Amino acid sequence: MTRTTASSKQKKGGKGSRGAGASASAILPTDQPSLQELVDIRATNEEMYGQPERTRNTYKGYIKNGKEFLARLIEKRQREDITAEDKLETDGLEKAFDDNKPNRYSATALDLFLTQKCLSEGNGLSTAHGIQAAWASRWDKM
Repeated sequence: MTRTTASSKQKKGGKGSRGAGASASAILPTDQPSLQELVDIRATNEEMYGQPERTRNTYKGYIKNGKEFLARLIEKRQREDITAEDKLETDGLEKAFDDNKPNRYSATALDLFLTQKCLSEGNGLSTAHGIQAAWASRWDKM
């Protein structure tokens, strides 16, 4: 693959910067990967160089535990005698940790999970930071 850049033009005696007559193809590689190839390259590099494996595994555990917590909370809530309005909120809350994207109840669900883990179970500040970071990282990638 050969690239022509402004610095190589200078060495050859050409103009040092792209002027009005310079084409965009002069600075782009001729064998540019496809969109899917670029997505795959990004995913591979993010997995390899983004976060240490131990952090990724810890975050996966926080996500899994959060989903399990929310499922138990929703199950308990659905057994209660609730109004139609409360049922709509429960339905929205049930989807708060879905794999698609966060909804308007996601922050509330995260707050409830943090309350359970840190205030009810007595875990410390580092657990709270880890849980928040895990969900922030997940939502940033959506």
